[in-house]
Amino acid sequence: MLPVIELRGGLIAASLLKLPYIQALCLSIVGNILPIPFVLFFFSKLVVFLEKFSYTKPLANWFRKKSGKQQREN
Repeated sequence: MLPVIELRGGLIAASLLKLPYIQALCLSIVGNILPIPFVLFFFSKLVVFLEKFSYTKPLANWFRKKSGKQQREN
């Protein structure tokens, strides 16, 4: 649901900037799709980084629990 809200917000911003509707729609869709590969690629590295600090470790553990990937105990 959140990408739909972002898309609508982008279209409103584009109308305020007087962009054509088709161009605004294309830019909004590309803007919603473009970050996905980076988030998927760097998310695990971010979680590993967050585990290094005691105050962010609970957040990292919550991310791991939600993603279904538990850290192995060594």
